[in-house]
Amino acid sequence: MTLLEMSLCGAVMTGAVLVIQALGRRVLPQRTFPILWGLVTLRLLAPFTLPLPFSLPGSTPSVPLSDGGVPAILPAVVYAAEGAFPAAVPEKVLLSGPPLWVWIWAVGTVLWAGYFLLVFLRCLREFRTALPVENVYARNCLSQIPLGFRRIELRQSDRLSVPLTYGVLRPVILLPASLDWEDTRTLAHILTHEAVHVRHWDALTKLLLAAAFALHWWNPAVWVLFRCANRDLELACDEESVERLGRAFGASAGRDYARTLLRMEERRNLSLFSSFSCPNLERRIRAIMKWKKTTIPALLAAALLVTGMSAAFVTPAEPAPLPTGSLLTQEEYDRLSALRLEGYERMTVAQFQDRIWTLTDTPEDQALLDRLVSDETLYARRDSQELAGFWFYILCPLINDQWPSRQFDGAVQTGFRNGPNTLIEYTLTLTILDRNHLTVGQYAKAREDIARNLQDFLDRRTSPAGLEDAVAAECRTLEDALSTETLELDLAFVVQNQEIPAAPVPEGQEPRAFPNGTPEDYRSLLALRTPGYQALSLRAFNQTLLDWANEDYERMERINTDIARNDFQAALTAEELAFLQWTVRLSGEENGRLVRSHYTGRPEEDPQYGGVQLEKSDGLGTWCTLWYQVSYHITDKDSLTVGERDRAVSGFVQAVHTLFYETPLSELVTWTEADAALQMDQLAERHSTALLTLSTGTEQIQFEHDIYRHRS
Repeated sequence: MTLLEMSLCGAVMTGAVLVIQALGRRVLPQRTFPILWGLVTLRLLAPFTLPLPFSLPGSTPSVPLSDGGVPAILPAVVYAAEGAFPAAVPEKVLLSGPPLWVWIWAVGTVLWAGYFLLVFLRCLREFRTALPVENVYARNCLSQIPLGFRRIELRQSDRLSVPLTYGVLRPVILLPASLDWEDTRTLAHILTHEAVHVRHWDALTKLLLAAAFALHWWNPAVWVLFRCANRDLELACDEESVERLGRAFGASAGRDYARTLLRMEERRNLSLFSSFSCPNLERRIRAIMKWKKTTIPALLAAALLVTGMSAAFVTPAEPAPLPTGSLLTQEEYDRLSALRLEGYERMTVAQFQDRIWTLTDTPEDQALLDRLVSDETLYARRDSQELAGFWFYILCPLINDQWPSRQFDGAVQTGFRNGPNTLIEYTLTLTILDRNHLTVGQYAKAREDIARNLQDFLDRRTSPAGLEDAVAAECRTLEDALSTETLELDLAFVVQNQEIPAAPVPEGQEPRAFPNGTPEDYRSLLALRTPGYQALSLRAFNQTLLDWANEDYERMERINTDIARNDFQAALTAEELAFLQWTVRLSGEENGRLVRSHYTGRPEEDPQYGGVQLEKSDGLGTWCTLWYQVSYHITDKDSLTVGERDRAVSGFVQAVHTLFYETPLSELVTWTEADAALQMDQLAERHSTALLTLSTGTEQIQFEHDIYRHRS
């Protein structure tokens, strides 16, 4: 795994642990969370995944043998083992140097690692001035806690005000010189707590946390991990300490332990060491006072969570589903999938070509590649499915006889439903100048950069005047900027201005009560789309939108009608359109419920999104329709942000559409309405958050289908 992949996976796992904490803190034992944080930390530090020791049924694609007894198409894992990359970096690559972001990351990593090392060494120097101490009662206390081969050394120092622990293989409990050795109850609390830290290997955990932080300092999720993991190490230690002290001192042990915590005055936070006193003291006291013995169901739940989180380290092979309508068999589809080599983006074009040409040199392989090129079903998915994109944008162009110079067609356009639209159709020619230094990733990125930059250019245009000259200038700029010593780009284009007539009123739909919104209407509304608006609380943004709506009732109704009918005549970018269709629509619905509550005196009802109908047919008489609405309950409008609300609702809607349109029609027609409702409930639960709960009742779903049956 790359550093970025490790960091993104760690961020996702961090979010998952936070959700688990929010939902299960009162049920799960506290020691569960340090284990989960430890798995996140290992994911951030370990650049690999482990294969499962067994194969899932149907999970491993079959690999046929060529005549020579060697696999015709080898699994991707073989290439990493054989050393797919050169030992020496080509001289031209060395001259170019790493990109700027690599230098920024490296400098930040060195600075943070240096900071942690400096703190560690400075504290260690002070700690080593402490004097050893022997106490019979203290030794008896420590003997009650099994530590394996390690033996704890007791020391005391007049430079400390709170006890702490350091050392991994040779642990030391460092006690303040001012400690009252005659107060055996307090001494038992302190020694038990510190010995539990040693038993849990918390000193090692904190070093690993520091290493993960230094490597991923730029990732906000790692800052959250560092803070929460240190906090939960103390909470877990408190939990086990109270449990052990309870067996020795009875039911009052928890209260006495909490009083000891309160008496400990904290003067500084040594994040690399485990101390009896630490931040979040109030939370620790509250957890101690609410402590109760862990139940077997809670332990089982914790074990399941740890097992599930460990899945981030394994890579079970899952077969890619064969799209309906493809000319290939599932076996052929799996064989072609194996050509997507591990780390192919970092290979040079020469390395990639030599590998693929070696693996596909039989007549059967060539015939299979020919069928792939002519498969219209897979070709149609090249922009929506990653594997199909690899085949048609990378594999086939690079292994074809005309590989040195290949053309790619594309188009970008504005998306206004009514009014003038602009379409740019272009042909990009990529000419490879040096296959020994150009990487496959650079080749693919050049095509992607052209499409993205042309779309961005078109989105920034506010007037069609002089557009063709502007496009020509933009194409020349992109050619110069993206062409290198290893790859040359050439762009040809055609600009079309399309006048789209106003959409007719569908049969059964009433004519508009209000005309379309004017450009001035939209300028005033889009002024609310301020930088960082997604971070605003719902209450703050909804009040701003309500104030805007109260300024001009008819202006509000014009835009509401446009949104409801998806009938916009103003020139809007994709981001502005999303702002209207999600943020404005959802906040407008919530404001409507709020105003209705004020007028009626009844509690505010949950807002809804929907009234959406999805249809699917084979054109021969077999069809399926799904109509749905979704309600959502907001727990706290002051805490829930606009962005969190929009992502939850839009994510659910997208998931419903993906489920409906990617499920084969032959399977959909076997569903009942109860099956559809169950699927919707699962999607609603998946996209709900701690502050927003999505729900779909049976009255919010209508599911119908029919199967064409030939009658002779």
